[in-house]
Amino acid sequence: MDYRLWMYNMHYETGAGLKGIGSSHQAEALDGVQIAIMSDQIAKLTATQVESEWRRVAEQESMGETVQQIKEQVMNLAR
Repeated sequence: MDYRLWMYNMHYETGAGLKGIGSSHQAEALDGVQIAIMSDQIAKLTATQVESEWRRVAEQESMGETVQQIKEQVMNLAR
C-alpha cells in the first residue's frame, strides 16, 4: 500500500486526526501527506472534467453535422 494512502487512512478512518501528535514536525508531515493526496485528487478530477467537456463538444459537433445532413436530404427530396 502506498505510504500516503496508508497515512490518509490512518488519519481519517481512525478518527485520530492530529490528536496525540507529539511535535509540530509530525503534524506538518501529516499535513503534507494530506495536501499531496488532495492535489492528486484535484488533478484526477480536473482531467476527468476536461475529458468530459471534450466528449460533450465532440458530440454536439457530430449532432450538428447530422442535423445539417438531414436538412440537405430533406431539401433534396423537396426538389
